[in-house]
Amino acid sequence: MNNTCSCGAKEGNYHIIGCEYESCPFCGEQLAYCDCSLKKLGVECLASYKQQGGLTTTQRRKWLQILNKKGRIPWIHYPQFCSRCGEPWVDFFMVSNKEWEKYIEPDHRNDIICESCYKIIKNLIDKYSKKATKRIYCKKVPIKKKK
Repeated sequence: MNNTCSCGAKEGNYHIIGCEYESCPFCGEQLAYCDCSLKKLGVECLASYKQQGGLTTTQRRKWLQILNKKGRIPWIHYPQFCSRCGEPWVDFFMVSNKEWEKYIEPDHRNDIICESCYKIIKNLIDKYSKKATKRIYCKKVPIKKKK
């Protein structure tokens, strides 16, 4: 088991500032990609922010103070498993949201599913959904009431 982040942080320690795996203590998203720094620093114009190449040195220092006051989130190793077959550390793959919603039932849409299992699920649904349209359903049978 690798208990060191790619930035070099060991479990329980803070990430190197700018590590893409650090979580934002405000929104829970990846700190390197969320907009919380802009909101907390009062940066209103995203265009000027991008034009100047990101945060200034002063803004970076202020942002680090804000993060430290809130409480940065240390790195902890959480292995990822396919929720269907249990395979650890599966490779990620992409499908459109529309396709994912078609084949993955609602209470599993936030799960990690390996590509092999996804293909099995997709094939099963495609195979049986064609047959389902041809099924003849039983007539309603009245339910006898208990005396």
